[in-house]
Amino acid sequence: MASNWDIAFLAIDPAREATLRFTSPYITIQGTALVSVDSPCQSVADMDRPATTINVGQNAAYDLWLTRHLQHASLHRLPSSQEAIDAFLAGEGDMVAGIRQPLEATARQHAGVRVLADNFTEIQQAICVARADVDRFHAVNDALSEWRADGSLQALIAGHLGQAN
Repeated sequence: MASNWDIAFLAIDPAREATLRFTSPYITIQGTALVSVDSPCQSVADMDRPATTINVGQNAAYDLWLTRHLQHASLHRLPSSQEAIDAFLAGEGDMVAGIRQPLEATARQHAGVRVLADNFTEIQQAICVARADVDRFHAVNDALSEWRADGSLQALIAGHLGQAN
């Protein structure tokens, strides 16, 4: 795997830590759901119901989190988060789980859907390298510290996600 990439930008997740070394998080993003306006689901507490299908991007951080925590609802995994959204908009599934900002953008562009007000998880995003690549990890960590200090990290985040933690 490491021969195909040098660094990645991923959510910190226990399932990934055996093979990856993560920097400290550079952002915390919110995992929530997009539902139809007439959905009985008013809160993330309503998501885990029998006979409920939740679309997700396969292996996304929120897929991993929901896999560990759901007891009744089922997940419909699609190749990407956008494909999970598109499938929901096409009538597949009862809702789509994802990152708040893209879901809110979808809700603004499509009548008949809304984003839940609360979150089922907060996802810490970090830069990672292969666990064995200690030298690259230190170089990336140093660069991240510089980007934080000079404000370029916050400017980049604001330019792509708007308001985020």
